[in-house]
Amino acid sequence: MSPISYFLETAKWLATSSDGRKIATTPEKTQYDTMDNNSNGKSRFMQNPPAGWTPEGWTPKTSSASRTGGDFTLGQALKTWQWWALWSLLFLNTSAGISVISQEAPIFEELASVSAIVAAGMVGVVSIGNALGRVFWAGVSDSLGRKYTFLVIFLIQAILFWILPSITTTTSLTVVAFVILMCYGGGFGTMPAFAADYYGSRYVGPIYGLMLTAWGFASAFGPLLIAHVRQTSGNYASGLHILSVIMLVSILLPCLVRAPKKSASKLPLEPLFGPIPGTETELDEVVDSSHK
Repeated sequence: MSPISYFLETAKWLATSSDGRKIATTPEKTQYDTMDNNSNGKSRFMQNPPAGWTPEGWTPKTSSASRTGGDFTLGQALKTWQWWALWSLLFLNTSAGISVISQEAPIFEELASVSAIVAAGMVGVVSIGNALGRVFWAGVSDSLGRKYTFLVIFLIQAILFWILPSITTTTSLTVVAFVILMCYGGGFGTMPAFAADYYGSRYVGPIYGLMLTAWGFASAFGPLLIAHVRQTSGNYASGLHILSVIMLVSILLPCLVRAPKKSASKLPLEPLFGPIPGTETELDEVVDSSHK
């Protein structure tokens, strides 16, 4: 089947309800039957499985909720200082890595005295470290633990950022930058499991999802910091040394953070953004409200 035929067949399926009725007859007359409060309409939307459901033949070893005494909602997680500590961990790690990403080619050109074409090639090689680090450090955290994984990531970056300005060879510079981006990606690979360990896996989606705002803040802070220092000092060495000091100080945070107390998860169930659809009844209420 050609891509065009596949697209047409998919379009026909989307325009047909589960019992075979056309729900989009003409462009001028589109019927939103999929929003109706019935089983046919619901078949077009992803839903949470029934409470207590598990795949056939699968037996969980140890639930993450048992480590904290229960699953936290987003509202409950935000009331603990640990959530903000994890947010800070992600912010600090992302700030360091994204500072390099924003200035990779100019840094390579200045330190290794290479052409723009060679620097572009180095950027391509180094970017692989970002993807590889997400898998590598996530695996390391399963054995070493989330806290100590971040501690090692910060320590490695503190050392590499300090020595980076003194490296002038293309190969060595590429290797060091590759490892730095592995640490950058490692933060994203490790933090979802970190959040699940502390707050349970049931609501880890919104809990970690809001935590990703740290990425947005870091995307502004890191690049602006290194660009400003480069402009005022005339070189990248000062900015890279500042990042080294930031990483060194950041080591204290994973040493201090600990799992929230079990009693914290027994706070009243008050989701931050209203009811969380997780059952058929709750989904019915959401769909009903959309018709009013």
